[in-house]
Amino acid sequence: MNLETVIRKAVPKEGQQVYVLPKENGNQKAYKYVKMAVLYYEFKDAQNWYMNFTVKLILGIKSDGRHIQYSVNKADIT
Repeated sequence: MNLETVIRKAVPKEGQQVYVLPKENGNQKAYKYVKMAVLYYEFKDAQNWYMNFTVKLILGIKSDGRHIQYSVNKADIT
């Protein structure tokens, strides 16, 4: 359920580009992504401050427009 929440509610960070070019090596090149979308979601828990953190979601975008989940990482504790 939490992964679905991240995917549905992730947004770009203010002042940062959503789309970046894929790396010229490794899996991003091998899967032939034309763009990478970088989005963030903040988990907030009013009762347990130690459960507040930001998740970074990266989506690979193919030439036909399909979005493929590339990675989900805990970015930092807030």
